[in-house]
Amino acid sequence: IVRKIFLVIPNDYQWSLFIVLIIIRELHAKILSSLGRKIAEFDDWCIEIIAAHFAACRHTLFLAVAVSTVATNTTSYVILGTDFVTNIIFTIIIIYFHRYPSDASKRWKINAVMNVVVNESVEFIMPIAYILCFLMAYYVPNADILGNVKNGYWQYSAVSDINDTMKWISIMFAIDFISAIISFCLLQIFCKINIVRIYVLLQKEMWYVLSVHQCYLVEEVTKFLDIHINIDY
Repeated sequence: IVRKIFLVIPNDYQWSLFIVLIIIRELHAKILSSLGRKIAEFDDWCIEIIAAHFAACRHTLFLAVAVSTVATNTTSYVILGTDFVTNIIFTIIIIYFHRYPSDASKRWKINAVMNVVVNESVEFIMPIAYILCFLMAYYVPNADILGNVKNGYWQYSAVSDINDTMKWISIMFAIDFISAIISFCLLQIFCKINIVRIYVLLQKEMWYVLSVHQCYLVEEVTKFLDIHINIDY
């Protein structure tokens, strides 16, 4: 639905959809977290991490698709800039709660740390996974009949310039990588928090769930690209 809105809204106002994307991501994570607690019948950090990770994966893949296919240059810069600022804001919140600790702020601090770790790791991995899937689709012999690749019939949007798509995914990856470096340095200097170690710990404890999220959503990308293997072809 959001992608359809991208297509029908006038280009001069398309950039304003970044607000919709933020709201959807946050609601997605909150709803999944709430449902997870009801299903498990207890409250635990692993539930919030799983919910935040799934929402972040879907959000990041949608951004990769949007900036490389339907978004204008202005919209792409606004969306990527908003994601960059959001990650830095979470980092500043962590530093603030670390310098002014309280019982009430402890949960907010932990939540912010987990959001930084999850967002930075997902925004590093998923654009790479998306572009690998897209390149495989773009250079196969039947790319001309693959929707959202070289086929622009019906509801699909054909990609006319692969170099432009590569450029925007590279910009997206670079911005996310820079925000990860900034977050790592700030948290290491001011809080002695190593987000790489936290990420390794999360992978050690929950890798099987997180990997299923990523694999499932990459498979969703293949559906979006209308990739099918025809043995007779």
